[in-house]
Amino acid sequence: MIKLINTQKVIHQRIVISGLAIIGITFMIIWQYAGITINQNSYFLNLSNNNFKKSALITPPRGTIYDRNMNVLARGEYAHYLTLTKQNSIPFSLIQTSLSPHIKTDWEKLENEYNQALEGGEINLKDPLTQTEYTTLALNMWSLPNLRFNEALNRIYPFGPSAAHITGYTTTTDNKLIGKNGIELTFNEHLSGIPGWLKITKNAKGQVQAQSEIIPPITGMDIQLTIDANLQQAIYDIMSKYQGTAILVDTQTSEILAAVSLPSYDPNNPFESNETPRSFFNRLTHGLYPPASTVKPFIALEALEQKIIDRKTVIDDPGYYITPNSSQRYNDWLKHGHGKVDVHRAITFSCDTFFYQLAEKMGAYHLSHAMSQFGLGQKTLIELPSEKSGLVPSPSWKNMLGKKWYLGDTINIGIGQGATQVTPLQLAQAIVLLANHGQAKNIHLTKALKDQDNWHPRLVEEAAPISYSPENWTIIDHALLDVLQTGTGHRFKDNPHQIAGKTGTAQVVNIKNHSDDNLQSHDHSLFIGYAPSHKPEIAIVVILEHHPLAVSTANDIINIYFNEYRDPYVKKPH
Repeated sequence: MIKLINTQKVIHQRIVISGLAIIGITFMIIWQYAGITINQNSYFLNLSNNNFKKSALITPPRGTIYDRNMNVLARGEYAHYLTLTKQNSIPFSLIQTSLSPHIKTDWEKLENEYNQALEGGEINLKDPLTQTEYTTLALNMWSLPNLRFNEALNRIYPFGPSAAHITGYTTTTDNKLIGKNGIELTFNEHLSGIPGWLKITKNAKGQVQAQSEIIPPITGMDIQLTIDANLQQAIYDIMSKYQGTAILVDTQTSEILAAVSLPSYDPNNPFESNETPRSFFNRLTHGLYPPASTVKPFIALEALEQKIIDRKTVIDDPGYYITPNSSQRYNDWLKHGHGKVDVHRAITFSCDTFFYQLAEKMGAYHLSHAMSQFGLGQKTLIELPSEKSGLVPSPSWKNMLGKKWYLGDTINIGIGQGATQVTPLQLAQAIVLLANHGQAKNIHLTKALKDQDNWHPRLVEEAAPISYSPENWTIIDHALLDVLQTGTGHRFKDNPHQIAGKTGTAQVVNIKNHSDDNLQSHDHSLFIGYAPSHKPEIAIVVILEHHPLAVSTANDIINIYFNEYRDPYVKKPH
């Protein structure tokens, strides 16, 4: 009996222990489950929310670019796009039948995209819609529940190619407009504004269910330029048959009123309009030209101031100059020469022989100084991207190239040829300084910037002053006036606006390689000047590539300015 009782006791204990173990394990499972469902509930809830709630950037409206009279040069405009959500229950044939009367698009391509798309995927049907398409579809979309309109901000340039090299253009990256040239690039950060944030809720199929604005975007700054858009268009029309540049500057403020570079492109469709070679090439900032005889007034001023010559200095011009210590001959453009020539006649009739001799007397240092202090061979710091600096040659420059400086290099500088290269904008800065007797602001394109509330005028720095005696300035003034009265520009002596200026002819190939049949071998023509000569209001630069009519073109531009745009042409920003 004792053994039987012990055996039953053991069995009973094991049953109790097993039961307790089962209860313990069950409790642990329940506890673990409770931990998952209760303690970790917030984790999985957040994970779920992340799957269906997203934050998205709100692209701010890009700022507007205005001309000096508040005409719009570049603005944002919403374009409408039509989006189709893939639903297997709706055959593509029904979509095409419903929409084809209202929009023109590549239906075969769309059908392939639709068939390959997953359920709930979005397909762009047409971008952008015309206003007629948008209006018609808005009235008929009820028949197809899986259609939706989207909006995107496009950039519109009302003056098209005429101002393209000033405004530049934009491209779209990640649904954001990015400046790619001109003012659009230089002031991209100012124009872009500050993005906002949007909370979007999507369902399991990725379809938008709700959206709410968290942080509103801040619109980009507006910019007012100095140019007159209508004057710009008028000058563009005058220049349209040429390759080259034309710049018109207010001499009192150094504000650029117009600046044209041709050929141009349409910034509204920049990559569809580029039919002419180098349309994107901005000659204003990147065009490097020999200044030719336009440098002669600057050289003469320095020579007068340094007393290397005076107003009575006279040379005899037989049509060439032979340096004393060599047999090298330098020909004047006038075969038989100009006879007795002083500095006034040398500028008026653009006597090369006078400046050959003068260059040799001055030497490379004074020649370089004469041009550099007027800004030639230096960046103007204009508000356009990637401006070239050009070159005023010097012995130190040639030494860096491992080459020797020769007297011929010095003589070539004296007539603006050889390795000398300047941009049209540098010539504009130089003639503004000349018209103002060495006291002027830097030429510029921006007049004011506007934030959310106010316009802020741009502060413009003064150019480095140039100090010459009043007598020497007057000598040059009179000579430049006579260029248009009796000299190389005498055909326009009857212009009522009293133009003073200097002509130039930049040789692009050796004269023996010139061909009447090959336009690219023809010389460039240049003109720099100001008007009226007694009290300058405007300065002008015209460069025509491979064409001789720069003076004639400048005459037309000055006439249209004074006859149509002079009084009044300035309006203050709102």
